Amino acid sequence: MAYINFSFEKVVPMKKNGLLLILLFAAAPAFASPGATAPPVNTKPKNPAQLVSQRIFQQMSQVQREVKAGKLTKEQGAGLEAQLKTIRSQQVADLKQNGNHQLTQAQISQLNSQLDGTSRNIPIH
Repeated sequence: MAYINFSFEKVVPMKKNGLLLILLFAAAPAFASPGATAPPVNTKPKNPAQLVSQRIFQQMSQVQREVKAGKLTKEQGAGLEAQLKTIRSQQVADLKQNGNHQLTQAQISQLNSQLDGTSRNIPIH
């Protein structure tokens, strides 16, 4: 059994595992690299349809942030959201038409072109 002396008057017994934990927590900052963060889990879309969906979601979120910040009026935000919903509806229709959850290169180009146009109307911080 190990002992740690917290004061000169009193000796407190401590199990070896407790002492090991204290040492590990004390040494942990020495092993962490500055600014290191955990890598994102499965953030990379797997196919072009997912990339288009991700762009739609990101633009929708951006529109909502800009309306909340006052950089877009509610009417402007509603118009952009309607455009994004139309693009999403077109994507869903294309996926159903193809029947295999894939988009053709022409469909991807068309959807991205529409998203590029919508993106130009969203102010960036």
